Amino acid sequence: EEPSGEYTPYRSIEMDADTEAVVDMTGEFSFRFFREAMNRNEKNSVVSPASIAIALAMTANGDSGVSRDEILTLLGFDPAKYNIDHLNEYCRIMLTELPKLDGQTACRFANSFWHAPEKKLKKPFTDILINTYVSEDIPVTPSGEYGMECINKWVDNYTNGMIPEFLKTPLNESIDLFLLNATYFKGKWTKEFKEKDSCQ
Repeated sequence: EEPSGEYTPYRSIEMDADTEAVVDMTGEFSFRFFREAMNRNEKNSVVSPASIAIALAMTANGDSGVSRDEILTLLGFDPAKYNIDHLNEYCRIMLTELPKLDGQTACRFANSFWHAPEKKLKKPFTDILINTYVSEDIPVTPSGEYGMECINKWVDNYTNGMIPEFLKTPLNESIDLFLLNATYFKGKWTKEFKEKDSCQ
């Protein structure tokens, strides 16, 4: 939905103590990721640590052992204390509540999982992706020219045309499952600046 355009008074998102702890952990991951990304690129660029965290969280739900715990550890979790359910609850809140906070800001998240039509995915995994991550189930083989074309159209649509060519070359033929997050954000600066004064 488009934002109402009306000023929205500040309100906090209510969370339990465990979810607030997850906020701190994923926040630290976001800053680590951002610093690393900026160190690798001297040009102007935009990255979305939230998108990375959400995509990793979706991926973590596809395993119940070592791979899942490695992703949780990467995100700053102690798997012995916080589990995938805590991460899922945090992501659910982010995806559903964050876009509602400011009537003057457009903040949209979109998720999808792409797979060959004949590929049968386990229902507990797809249920989490659909119900918690509001993901679209897209039975299109992600690899190859057609897969690339479909994925680029999807990203173009959900980023309001800001990323028209997400993939420049087709995915490897061995890839038959592809998890995707798109984030669109448009807000007003507190103090606007002239375009001519921006970095080139």
